[in-house]
This record gives sequence, C-alpha cells and structure tokens, in this order.
Amino acid sequence: MTHQIRLNSLAFVETGLIAFKIRAMRLYKEKYDNFTDYCHIELGRSRSYIDRLINASRVILELIENGFSVLPRNESQARLLSCFTGSELIWRWRAIVETIVPHKITAQNISAFLNGTEETIEPESEFFWLPRYLSDHIFRYALAIGMTTQNFIVMLLEQIFKPAKPKTNWRDFEKEDEWQSDLEKLIEEGKNIIDST
Repeated sequence: MTHQIRLNSLAFVETGLIAFKIRAMRLYKEKYDNFTDYCHIELGRSRSYIDRLINASRVILELIENGFSVLPRNESQARLLSCFTGSELIWRWRAIVETIVPHKITAQNISAFLNGTEETIEPESEFFWLPRYLSDHIFRYALAIGMTTQNFIVMLLEQIFKPAKPKTNWRDFEKEDEWQSDLEKLIEEGKNIIDST
C-alpha cells in the first residue's frame, strides 16, 4: 500500500508526459484547432495549468536522469523548480536537499529557499563538485544517521584531522632525568654546606 501511495503521488508526472506528447505531436488537431481548446474542453483545465503540469514533469525527469533519489513529492513542489533547467536545476535541487531535512521538504520551504528567505549557499563560494557516485554515497550515509551532508563531511574531517598526540621523544625524558639528578646533587651539596657551618 505504501508503494501505491508513493506511486500515486507522482501520477502528475505521467499526466504531464501524456499532455506533453499530445501537445508536441499535435494529437489534439483531430478534434480541436488549438491546444488551449483541447485543454478547456477535453480536460476541463486551463492551458496554463496543463503547461505547468508538463513543466513539473520535466523537472522530475531531469532530476531522475541526474541520479537524485530524493525528489519533489508533488506537482506544487516540482513546479517551483520549473524555471530552472540543466546544471542550474541540479545545483538548486542539490542545495535544497542538502539544506532541508527530507521530511521537511515542502512547497513552502522550497519557495523560501529559492526566494532567499532561507539561508542559501552561493555556488561560487561554498560549493565544489564531486563525482555523482561519491556525492550520492556521502548523501546516503549522512541521511542514514540523520545529518546534513555538510555536517557529515565536517564530522569526517574532524575525525581524520584530529590534533595528533605529541610524539614522545625519549631524549627529552633522558634530559629531564639528568636535570633531576643534577638538582638532587645541588640540594645535597646545599645541605652539606648548611650542616658544615
């Protein structure tokens, strides 16, 4: 049942793809002069709504093609990203997924992130690209322990680059022993001088 719910929540993708095919191949021409009439009469929807559905579907497909396993969960979330394509879409979605905990990815939070009311990360100053397989591994490990990717990487780096314990230099101990021995001799000589007076 859970699988069915997840599948149905992405039904808009299939609907958008079918609408795109009808529009691109002009299959509506059999009955209608234009796509707008087809949308209004056959689908009972506005042309702008169907266009938004098509664009939201494109977003989902592009994210899937680029290896994302965390996707927008509904049409309203995907629609917010439809003004981006290619590397800009990939960068924005990766930033969202790495900044917002997956169960808190909502249309409202995506909108806040894209509009800059959430703390954003500028790609020129804060991002570096990793091979997708490596990035996906890091993301999955971080997600498994409930951390953001950034915090997970920081944790790893702190473990790797812990300040090393100073190396023991045995010569220092030998010098300290010599110093201690000399100090004891001086104390003994001082006692002898005091006793002789």
